[in-house]
Amino acid sequence: MSSAPIRPAPMSPAPMSPAPIRSATERRSPFCSALLALLSWLGLPICGAAQTAESNGEHRLASATEIATVLRELDAAFDAGDVDRYLAAFAPDHPGLHAVLAERLRQLLPAAHRRTEHFTRASTVLGEPRRVGPRTVVRVRHELFADGKPVASDLEDSILAFRVDRSGPPVPTFAIATARAIQCPPNGVFRCPACNYTVGGPAGWLCVPQGRDRSQALEASSFFLLGTDLACDVSVRIDHGGRTPLQLVEELAALLRSFEPDAEPGLATAWLPPAHTAEPDADRRPKLNGARIEIALDAPGGGGIARFHAVQLGKLQHLLLVRGSRRAITAHEAELDALLASYRLLDTEAADAAIGAMAHHVGGTVENGAYVNRKFEVRMAGPREWTVQQRCGGALFRVIWSSPDGARIHLTGYAVPPGMSYWCSATAQRWVEELCSQTGIELPAAVPDWQPDAGCSATAKTVRCTAAGDDPAVRADRLLRVMFRNDLLLVGDGSASTTGDWAAIRAAFDTMHL
Repeated sequence: MSSAPIRPAPMSPAPMSPAPIRSATERRSPFCSALLALLSWLGLPICGAAQTAESNGEHRLASATEIATVLRELDAAFDAGDVDRYLAAFAPDHPGLHAVLAERLRQLLPAAHRRTEHFTRASTVLGEPRRVGPRTVVRVRHELFADGKPVASDLEDSILAFRVDRSGPPVPTFAIATARAIQCPPNGVFRCPACNYTVGGPAGWLCVPQGRDRSQALEASSFFLLGTDLACDVSVRIDHGGRTPLQLVEELAALLRSFEPDAEPGLATAWLPPAHTAEPDADRRPKLNGARIEIALDAPGGGGIARFHAVQLGKLQHLLLVRGSRRAITAHEAELDALLASYRLLDTEAADAAIGAMAHHVGGTVENGAYVNRKFEVRMAGPREWTVQQRCGGALFRVIWSSPDGARIHLTGYAVPPGMSYWCSATAQRWVEELCSQTGIELPAAVPDWQPDAGCSATAKTVRCTAAGDDPAVRADRLLRVMFRNDLLLVGDGSASTTGDWAAIRAAFDTMHL
């Protein structure tokens, strides 16, 4: 019997398009899922970044007027559906990140221009341009229109960097999307008391926080040394697998090698953050475990390097992934050392920091087997005799109940994706169908209609379906309870093999409240 839950990978940029999911991620560690999400979003081809894009010439700060001129040219290429013209305007610092931009445009533009309406985009500079290293950085808001009417009200903003030579116009060097609710810290310092750490601040590094739907982590941020292809991605997870940091980095290196066959991992070694190894009193150091591994990646022009640094205090895990060309890392080792030295724990005695991090980002608690999330006004009373765990990832929240006989209940909350204004019956149905399709769950030919839920203000339905187990020829029963309101989609997914466990699942679903 298969009990892999329906769970999405990072969102596709196309409006109203749920991304494919891979149930195999359930068999990997949480950090492996985070790694796949980060690399797919931020530029998987690390080895493609074969050289720095740094110029030895002088650079000036571009004005908002100059940047607006470049944005009009990009919007014109967008309006024409000309991906090649759009990409040709860039002199990319990060080839991997530029490849991600190209993929997003190739997904979005053909779909947009197949519409009967005239599809256009208008981009606006938000705030004043600022200087980060040799680059000018701005935040840009993109508004999409069909026949002059807004297509969606909650699309993503972009952070753009520009190279501005003394005698020439601004030239964009990279663009990375970020949720409108997320702001980049102007001083380059990312600090999260709930997750018990701070990192960033050295000159030249741009910090771009990432949403959970992209990173599949509790939170994540990326640091770019502007003018080079050097980057460092920082993500936070809660440990549920019991792996040591040494085992974790070895597993990540093996995973990277599985889709980069020429990757050559080195030996995993113990590693602790410089800010804590430098403490004069060893007894006052936090009870940290940490490890590090370096992977060489072959590519034309000298190849690339990926370095994983894993740190664990209690159940809270931090991963720092350094990536870039060998040339950039060699030339800017001092800047990289400065960034790693800026990482430190805020409370070195907080062995239970995972509880505070989960409460801050997710907002739910478990009491006597019941899950209550006052932040999102959700509750469900699970079977008291079953074990229960909260998990973190790309969804708003996720809870798993497990019976001694192997039955499972997965409760997952999904926010409105970028490109959509709210959940409705059509989008909720399409989302669930896509998740089921990618996870191997077979919906019945006749799916029940959506109905108002008697216990709350949500719209809901219960669906009996089947899923393939370890033997594809054998189908196992599944029960889905799905609810939605404008701002939240709630999916309960139950699987069992005994009559008693099925009764417990149905009783738990009767208590689902949204």
